[in-house]
Amino acid sequence: MSGERLKNRFTKKLIFHIHNLSRGGAERVVVNLSGYFARDGYEVKIVTEETARTEYDLPDGVERIDAGVDAGSGARRHGEKTGVVRRFLNIRQRRARLRRVLKSEAPDLVIAFGKSANYRAVPAAKGICPVLVSVRNDPNKDYTGRPNALFNRKYLYKADGCVFQTKEAQAFFPAVLREKSRIILNPINEKYLHVDAPETRKKVIVNVGRIAVQKNQALLIRAFAKLGETLPGYELRIYGSDSGDGTKEQLDGLVREYRLENAVVFCGSSDSLEKEIPDCALFVLSSDYEGLPNALMEAMAMCMPVIATDCPCGGAAMVIKDGVNGCLVPTGDSDALASAMEKMLRDPEYAERLGTEAGKIGELANGERIYGQWKDYVEELCADS
Repeated sequence: MSGERLKNRFTKKLIFHIHNLSRGGAERVVVNLSGYFARDGYEVKIVTEETARTEYDLPDGVERIDAGVDAGSGARRHGEKTGVVRRFLNIRQRRARLRRVLKSEAPDLVIAFGKSANYRAVPAAKGICPVLVSVRNDPNKDYTGRPNALFNRKYLYKADGCVFQTKEAQAFFPAVLREKSRIILNPINEKYLHVDAPETRKKVIVNVGRIAVQKNQALLIRAFAKLGETLPGYELRIYGSDSGDGTKEQLDGLVREYRLENAVVFCGSSDSLEKEIPDCALFVLSSDYEGLPNALMEAMAMCMPVIATDCPCGGAAMVIKDGVNGCLVPTGDSDALASAMEKMLRDPEYAERLGTEAGKIGELANGERIYGQWKDYVEELCADS
């Protein structure tokens, strides 16, 4: 038997399916994990539904397949249909396109990331291979309502396995899904794990995340304005792309209202946060809900003092023990957030002690450790198929 035939016979083929590779948390996890699997000899492909303006680079040995539907042709084909009918036809067309890819590729396992990808992958892979789905956001936001309840029963619960990021997300679903699931944290990118501790910290408070309603940077700006009354001279830097949902314009108005034009800076996206923020005084996560926030874990890995809202679905609480390696504050409470920020800034020794403890997250969620948990689960599902 030739070497190529031996390779084809014994090399497992994995397909990750995700909506796109825009610079989001789930997309980053897919790219990181695919690289680890490819490194270990798996044949790995990422099948996306659409392309986006800002994309992650693929790791060596990983191939991408575009399984998306031409939006223009779909609109022309279904243009005279009602909105509901057009949406149904579009969903069916996307699923059929993915199924054709899966039939051609014949993978050993499909790993889906995100609600839409989960709902597509299970029926598309029927009779071809097992499917491992992954819940990446607060299920109270993504998996409730009449259509989702139907899709959960019809598709999600029939997956061969599921990865959750938090206990709270897992507990949301019935036993039929919980009993075949795992809780696995996100892997922290290696570049955040070996950052030198700063000798001094700048009078800068940092937030990292898309500028969107979910991230509630407005809460942080209000808390920062309260802080300025007792601790002047600090700067607030917000890193992240504009989601285009109108939040950026609202935040600009809030900055003007509080006369913070010289103190609040919108820095946009950055690929070098490990160089730009480790010596800042505080990292603050102000979200109303999250899955498991990568930016928070990365800040912790760099031994930054961190404060986070204790928001659903329990991601911050999974990695922060309040008063030990960071601070948790109630969601939406600007007074509590301002108070926590003031406490850390007035007591640098306390803040540094929390930051040092925060850095230990690298032992829990480094890439190799998290990849090992995924690999064990993947091998188990492949063996059962």
